[in-house]
Amino acid sequence: MVAYSYRRDIDGLRALAVLPVVLGHAGLAGFSGGFVGVDVFFVISGYLITGILARELAAGQFSLLNFYERRARRILPALFVMLVACFVGGYLILTPEALEGLGQATGATLLFMSNMWFWASTGDYFGTAAELEPLLHTWSLAVEEQFYIFFPLILWAIAARGRRSMIFVVAALSVVSFIASLWATSRAPEMNFYFAATRAWELGLGALLALAVGTRALEAPVGARNILRDVAGLVGLALIIGPIVFYDSQIPFPGMAAVPPCLGAVLILWSGTVSGGLAGRILGWAPFVWIGLISYSLYLWHWPVQVFYRVMGNTLHLSLPDIFASVAVALVLGWLSWRFVERPFRQPAPQGFGQAAIFKMSLAGAVVLGGLSLAVFATQGLPSRIPASTLTAYTEALRLPPMRKACFGVRPDQPGGLCQIGADMSEGTAANVLVWGDSHVDALLPGIDQWMAENQMAGYVAMKAGCPPLLGLQRADRGQQHDCAGHNDAVMRFLNDKPDIDTVVLHARWAMAVEGLRAPGESGSTVVFVSQDTASEKTAHHAQNHALVAHSLRKTLAQLRAIGREVVIIDTIPEIGWSVPEALFGAGYVGSTLPEAPDLQSVELRNRRFRALLDPFQEAGQVRVVSLAQELCIPVCQVEQAGKAIYRDDDHLSVWAARTFGPRLMQDAFVHPPLRPPLINPVSFSTPGAFVRRPKRHAY
Repeated sequence: MVAYSYRRDIDGLRALAVLPVVLGHAGLAGFSGGFVGVDVFFVISGYLITGILARELAAGQFSLLNFYERRARRILPALFVMLVACFVGGYLILTPEALEGLGQATGATLLFMSNMWFWASTGDYFGTAAELEPLLHTWSLAVEEQFYIFFPLILWAIAARGRRSMIFVVAALSVVSFIASLWATSRAPEMNFYFAATRAWELGLGALLALAVGTRALEAPVGARNILRDVAGLVGLALIIGPIVFYDSQIPFPGMAAVPPCLGAVLILWSGTVSGGLAGRILGWAPFVWIGLISYSLYLWHWPVQVFYRVMGNTLHLSLPDIFASVAVALVLGWLSWRFVERPFRQPAPQGFGQAAIFKMSLAGAVVLGGLSLAVFATQGLPSRIPASTLTAYTEALRLPPMRKACFGVRPDQPGGLCQIGADMSEGTAANVLVWGDSHVDALLPGIDQWMAENQMAGYVAMKAGCPPLLGLQRADRGQQHDCAGHNDAVMRFLNDKPDIDTVVLHARWAMAVEGLRAPGESGSTVVFVSQDTASEKTAHHAQNHALVAHSLRKTLAQLRAIGREVVIIDTIPEIGWSVPEALFGAGYVGSTLPEAPDLQSVELRNRRFRALLDPFQEAGQVRVVSLAQELCIPVCQVEQAGKAIYRDDDHLSVWAARTFGPRLMQDAFVHPPLRPPLINPVSFSTPGAFVRRPKRHAY
């Protein structure tokens, strides 16, 4: 076992880890895989801390209290300062919901459980819901601390058996963790990203290197040592830099994709165990070393700074000037934190300020911050700080449709069946309409339900998140358990058993389904469909969506025609690309500028390929298509009217907008004369707004 002395190349490696994280999170081109820097950090941490533990165990000087004292000195002071700053910034600019969420996340961070919190609350690390979480980055601290709850005890328990036993046990546990990560890559990808058990192998690699350094297994012949050292270091750099440049949020991670950057970190660490080496000289460059020294504080500050820049700018995507400005601010705050918080607390304690005092101060800080987080949570984000008019408009915009809880995601073959909408069927009104689609049906439902009730029409609604009403399609990006195909098959069986339903209204976020890509400005992962009969989802790609949707649309319409149903398709609601309620809140509360909304031309371009799929059916009179695009985009898409938000996020209508514009869609669908050739056996009407049921048809 070799004694550890300061290595400049390790601080340089820290710089190689943290800079891509900072620049990748900021959205700078060329750093789409910057998130792998966290994996490099895990390897470094496993290497350094295991080396310290192994030396202490060998010398009989190991103390669990000493270990946790060092961790407290290293982690907590800078973390506490950053948390306080987040509360101050959140109080000044965040919405009540966001500030309440910050309080909850702070509690999870103090308990080193934020990885589990964000897994449960935001799910996808790369998704829109995670973009504005000021403490999202603390998930990696939680993983490390959860690992270090058990790891020192494991080493201590087997230390008496010798270094070989420690290597064997750590290797075995790392293999189990790696296998679990491989398994979860496709079956539980969100859990896989956040879960300590599926990340432990990365720290384990560093631990194994620390335990094996100096053994024959890692020794090389003297003549070849320098060559091997240089080659290993350069290969290690390539294995880290390659993923930084070529990975992106679509790659399944960690799993096998995490092997190159982790192995690269191991090679660099090993190559530097002997002084010198080309990679060591590169990483030992003074600017790299300086970044490495402040890397922990820089990591702590970079993400909250970027989140607050996004909130102030009402955008998920920072402009190039804002990218550089946010990075510069993070560097300054990182240096200040390192110089005046980190470094003083890592120095030996002054006389009379011992271990007990460190633990008491840590507990006191956690209690104060925990009390603050509870206060913010209990008051639901301190809404009293916000002007009443701004708060009312914001709260109203976020209100969910009243039928959502009871009806969303319900299958017709479940107990209770589909929700009834429109006129009261108990008063003799027959059900003759089915409204079928994804969450956009849920958003429009208040207006649809209102219009149907006013026009003495009744029916049912079937809606499932992320599932357009198209037969035979599964969401590969959400996994088989989401089961869009099973839901839609059940709806079709329901229609077969309900011959009185003569009109089916289909609505979804069609542009997203066809393109797979989110609207310009919107963050989040792509939507990927596969056929229900596809054996494997591994080769699925959003570029295949267009062909799959085209096939499924033909299949769905053919089956609906075969059982004699009229079909109305509500086109995609114009997508804004940024959260309308939050942008309006920022404009009213902190005076930020509203981002640019899309115009009619860009909306039509976004929906061009889907409308091309509909054209043959529309021209043949097999479907009627209605749209709000020309009414909402004149030519720039509106986001508010009379002080009321039209959207509850970036693409779903608010309840107020649904009740304002939904009836107009239904009027176009059922009353106004069609612009294309009429449907076979068209609906007949007596007076405008009054629906008269036509005779039941058996086929088109």
